[in-house]
Amino acid sequence: MFLHCPRVAAYSLFQVCGKHSFNKRPARSSRVELDRTGWAARGILRFAMVSLWAVILSVLLAACGAQMPNSLNLPEVREVRIAEAQNGVGIGERVRWGGTISTVVVRQDETCMQIVARPLDERARPRLVDRSDGRFWACSQGFLDPEIYARGRSVTVVGRLTEVREERIGERPYRFPVVRVEQLVLWPRSARTQVRYITPGWYWWDPWFWGPPYVRPR
Repeated sequence: MFLHCPRVAAYSLFQVCGKHSFNKRPARSSRVELDRTGWAARGILRFAMVSLWAVILSVLLAACGAQMPNSLNLPEVREVRIAEAQNGVGIGERVRWGGTISTVVVRQDETCMQIVARPLDERARPRLVDRSDGRFWACSQGFLDPEIYARGRSVTVVGRLTEVREERIGERPYRFPVVRVEQLVLWPRSARTQVRYITPGWYWWDPWFWGPPYVRPR
């Protein structure tokens, strides 16, 4: 009987100490873990909400910045390609073309620009790509200063196709569609802008840029 007393005493001590000490430590640890989990969940939720609003704001700003100027948004504009117009298609129709100025000719009562046609973006601005749909003349009533409407500047015109002129580019014969300008937009010169891609977290470039700053044409 006495041999079993130490075992009984030890078991009783374990029951008492276990309830008051061993059980409390896991409870505290669990509360700490729950607090940490709660803070992490709230942080993730807050980051998700901020990211969602950033995406929505970016979409709204992109939609606002991608609108065509009202002056170019005339009714009854027909989709006619330069190659089609060279064969007489669309004469008398209203077209919307754009590109970069190659030559400017000032006459007594009008100014004609020979334009290297480029594809237009959603704002009807010519894309600066190494591809052309052809060339055409855009003739506007009155005087356009060749120093402003200079070679290489980007323009978009809306007007009526009036004729096709037989001329030359160097020694090569070329058929130039002629547009009588109703609306004209001279686009600002492209500029190189510094674009910084900011992402959440801490990186080597202030404030937390992902890699070195990048520069791209605007």
